[in-house]
Formats: sequence, structure tokens, C-alpha cells
Amino acid sequence: MKYKLLTLLFIGLASHFFGGTAFAMVYEQPQGLVLDLEYPFKSQSFNLVDVNFRYIYEILPPEQGLYEAHIINENGLELAKRKITLENGKNEIIIPYFPDATKITFTDPSGKLLSGINTEVISVCNNNGACQFDKGESVESCPSDCKGDVVPDNIAASEEVKTETDWIKVIIWALGFLAVIVFCIIVYIYVKIKR
Repeated sequence: MKYKLLTLLFIGLASHFFGGTAFAMVYEQPQGLVLDLEYPFKSQSFNLVDVNFRYIYEILPPEQGLYEAHIINENGLELAKRKITLENGKNEIIIPYFPDATKITFTDPSGKLLSGINTEVISVCNNNGACQFDKGESVESCPSDCKGDVVPDNIAASEEVKTETDWIKVIIWALGFLAVIVFCIIVYIYVKIKR
């Protein structure tokens, strides 16, 4: 019976530890890019500066739709594609974030090219270890280069929010760990009383 209890304790702690680690990793860098687009597209190509966009740090929602967004790097290689829904009017499109993407193209269900976006505005991360604010690198667009660097005023506010989020994650992790320990103690006491 001791071995069953120890196994249960180990599984609980391991799942909590790895779950907490995965939770922390999700929020370390942007997971996706949210684009606000008007459809039908007015031109065959447009710059990202003409599009409202923001980063998301949580796991991307499931794919859906008949259209596709293709994320392409500077060598013309497709980094990823994602099924999307396009309806007349405003659309919120969520695609995976790749720092080295240079273009996003959109195709209809038959594979016909509808339009494309030049993403070099956000694809500024050169992974050289130095955070180059003058070239557009920031904690959001290039977390590998900009960890712990002093941030300009326009980014400082978002960093304060991120710091608060980090503390919340630590508190949630600690409370979860405590809950697993309490659960294991209750199971142990129950087993002792049952004998």
C-alpha cells in the first residue's frame, strides 16, 4: 500500500511540475500573431503597417475555415500554414508567430492567391544576442535577444503588465503544488484510517 501511495504522490507532483513548466513556457514568447483584416482584400499585397496586429502568448485556438494563411520566410520556404475563416467585413485572423517570417499569403479554397502581407516590420529578430531597439527588436518581437534589457518607454507599460502576470503564475504554481501535497496527505490519512 505504501508503494501505491508513493506512486500516487510521484504522479501528482510530476504532473504538476511538468504542467507548471509547460504553462511557464507558453508565456515566455509570443505563440501567435493576431491580424485584423478587412475582406475582400483591396489589393494583391499590403504592408503590415496598414494592418492592426498584436501578439498572443497563449496556445493558439484550433484551426477552422476553408481559406489558408501561409507563413513564409525570406528563402520562400513555408514555415507553416493555417486554415482560417474569411467573411465579408472585419476578420480577426490568428496565425502562428515566427520571428523569421517575411511574408504571409492568403489563398482561397481552390488554392488561388488572394493577397499577401510583407511582415518584415515584425520579423526583425536576428538572434545575435543584442536587443536592437532601433531595428525594431523588442521583448515581444525578439525575446531571445531582449531578455532582461532596459526597454524604451513605449514598451515599459506592457512589461509592467508582464511582470504582474509572472507573479500571478508563480502564485498559481505554488497554490497548485500545495493542493497536490494536501491531497496526498488526505489520501495517506484515509488509507491509515481504513486499515
